[in-house]
Amino acid sequence: MATLGRGGEGGVSRSWTPDGRRVVFTWIKPDGLRELAWQAADGATPPEKLAEDGEPGCWTPDGKELIGLKDRDIWVVADLGGGAGRRPIVTSTAEERYPALSPNGRWLVYGSNESGRFEVYIQPYPGPGDRVTASTDGGDNPVWHPGGRELFFLSRADATGVRHMMSVSLQPGLGLRPGPPRPLFPFRDPDLRFAANPFSGFEVAPDGEHFVTTQAVPSPPLPPVTQIHLVLNWIEDVKAKLAKQ
Repeated sequence: MATLGRGGEGGVSRSWTPDGRRVVFTWIKPDGLRELAWQAADGATPPEKLAEDGEPGCWTPDGKELIGLKDRDIWVVADLGGGAGRRPIVTSTAEERYPALSPNGRWLVYGSNESGRFEVYIQPYPGPGDRVTASTDGGDNPVWHPGGRELFFLSRADATGVRHMMSVSLQPGLGLRPGPPRPLFPFRDPDLRFAANPFSGFEVAPDGEHFVTTQAVPSPPLPPVTQIHLVLNWIEDVKAKLAKQ
């Protein structure tokens, strides 16, 4: 097992490169500054800086561009390993989350709350071109079908905490025409943790028929307290033990 980001504090955001040889992650360096970096998966080399701060998301199919988040906007980091530069893809006064590229790398799906609630949008990548809305009544956490002709996302939760996995069929052509969203199955949030932030909390199996996520398992109840032990002068006891070492 290799430890990445040794000497600093590793972050929760990380992503494998398409070839599986490196891991890109956000970490807090020993000097206290956050940095977007990558490192050999075996930990044999120190982290290499890609950009100041930011959260890594998805990759272009050729592995040459990394799409991620910074300051609630979507950016792409290009020219990796050769003086990487960052350019904006989706910026607004709203909050953008969940960027994900289609399997062929031509379409970017993401969530934005610019309407007052999160909706799922699709636009050409790298552009230009108009975007379309895939959700109709709110939605978030979009993930592509491995075949690229279907999109999954999560509906809004109802008053009891129930959400639905939604499916939208897509018709690629001169543009992208999403069909009407249809529910696949209900689940209770957070019992099944399909929802996450700022990136989606589930994956779709290669067959496009199975979903992988985590399930909350309730902890067993603690045994009742039947007695309390009071320790006096414990500091003196510790000093005495230290003196004997």
